[in-house]
Amino acid sequence: MRIKIDRIEILDWCDGPARALVESGGSAFLVVLVARETNSAPRLFLFLEVDEPSKTAILSELNAPRSLEENWRRFEAVYRQIIDSYCGKAFLCNDRLSEGSVCALKTIDPGAAAKVRSFDIGDAFDAKISSFWLEKLEAS
Repeated sequence: MRIKIDRIEILDWCDGPARALVESGGSAFLVVLVARETNSAPRLFLFLEVDEPSKTAILSELNAPRSLEENWRRFEAVYRQIIDSYCGKAFLCNDRLSEGSVCALKTIDPGAAAKVRSFDIGDAFDAKISSFWLEKLEAS
């Protein structure tokens, strides 16, 4: 499946998007960086299709008129809630994420979403964890 990124909202950054909301057509995706072996290697992202209430909850928690720490704590709670209850489609993508770009999404088992419940950017650089995601990409 190919999508054109109409809008990208960066939620978390580590020398590039680590977590983001991507809008394409009428769909929205929670995007999570899951693998990056070296600084020159392509990044591998997990795309989880989310509904409008989930998208709104994420953005409202991050942009509320509270302290940055409180917004971040609440965002993490919403993020975990989405991951814990996720039963939609899951995709992997190793294309560059930017508005206007076209990305190829490869379908994977949605149960893999549980692997990103406790997000830690260091996991994206962990060889064992990266191997798990790269195997999913190759199998799709």
